[in-house]
Amino acid sequence: MNCLPFSAFLACYIWISPVSVIAQPLHEPQRIITTRDGLPQSFIAGLAQDKNGFIWIGTRNGLARYDGIHFKVFKHSTRDSSTLSSNLIISMAQDHEDRIWIEHQSGDLDIFDPATESIQHVTRRALFRSHPVKFIRRAWLPDSQGNLWCAEGANGLFLYDWKRGLVSHYTRQSAGLPSDTICGLSEDRQGRIWVLTAQGLSVSGARDHRFRNMRFPFAAVFDSAEDVNLVYAVHPRAHGEIMLGDEKRLIFFDPAHDSFRTVDIPGRQDNRVHWIQTGPDGKDYFESNGIVYRYDDTQGVRAIGDIGHPELSNIQSFLVDRSGLIWLGTNAAGLRQINVDMPFFRPYPTRSSFHQDLLQQELGISLSAFSGWPLADKEYRQSSYFVRSLYDSRHRLWLGQRNRVGYYDPVRRAMV
Repeated sequence: MNCLPFSAFLACYIWISPVSVIAQPLHEPQRIITTRDGLPQSFIAGLAQDKNGFIWIGTRNGLARYDGIHFKVFKHSTRDSSTLSSNLIISMAQDHEDRIWIEHQSGDLDIFDPATESIQHVTRRALFRSHPVKFIRRAWLPDSQGNLWCAEGANGLFLYDWKRGLVSHYTRQSAGLPSDTICGLSEDRQGRIWVLTAQGLSVSGARDHRFRNMRFPFAAVFDSAEDVNLVYAVHPRAHGEIMLGDEKRLIFFDPAHDSFRTVDIPGRQDNRVHWIQTGPDGKDYFESNGIVYRYDDTQGVRAIGDIGHPELSNIQSFLVDRSGLIWLGTNAAGLRQINVDMPFFRPYPTRSSFHQDLLQQELGISLSAFSGWPLADKEYRQSSYFVRSLYDSRHRLWLGQRNRVGYYDPVRRAMV
């Protein structure tokens, strides 16, 4: 029998296996960062990257700056009013001036300037103290003018205009919004504010903030944003389209033609999409239940990464940095990094020997039973060295080991 090298056998293995994880890989985290590496705490509530490339990490024990090796931690001090309002950070957002807005468990909002490392306490301003709003977690937005938009549970949307010293309240009654329960909001490149409700999308003018409503032409499923984990992403794409996801699919709205379209998310039953970001490659990345997806108009939706542990699928923060590295902030298990540009091989623990495990997993046959070489033999771990294989003219896979030769029957999933 002629012998094929190992690489040829591996190529055969990829070809014959319709469920091969090598043929359709999902990247798992290449790096896991925890308190052992210097994180001040393992609940990662917020992620941002400043213009100098530093990664800023919000935790329940302060704010950390990460340079790839070291952490610099900023914390609240009862003796210093210029420090963070508290150490219990629950979300973060970045504005057009590279400043990081920080939401605390207490309901306080701070603005942190990475360049000067100075802090402004937004909710201690006179305008906010005279018109306080108990906004929903993550349902707030600093706009390009430095104003603050925030949604209050079942009470519409508020705008704090700091320069003019005004607070505006937008509801069904005052502004014609389709609902007073806001599920998500964002700002596009033209300065327009997009508001998501269960009924559809609403958009304000860039100057007068009068809202125009676009109702969904289909049944969409959005749970109330009053649940702290259910603020949905409303993402302006580079060419102007608005992208979001309900419980079933991705939804796209084209402002130029006032039209909706939908794209299914493959293989998922619960598609809550809380994070969407455009990567440096111009493609859009999002996360749902611990799975990272990539979307572009040519290839559609592709699952490209997996948090690796179902119990960690409740992701608290998400970032695609300027190098294309994906950061996932977990609930009490630190940071996960996924680099989709790196070659990927899914690891498996060795049980018996390489070929024994390979054939058992992919073909459902026992190499030891076929060859008569018992697993109990202490020399069996060297058995892969003695495996020989080839395909004949009828495309049958032949295997040889010790004094046994046979071919694989895919119908019977057995050696003949």
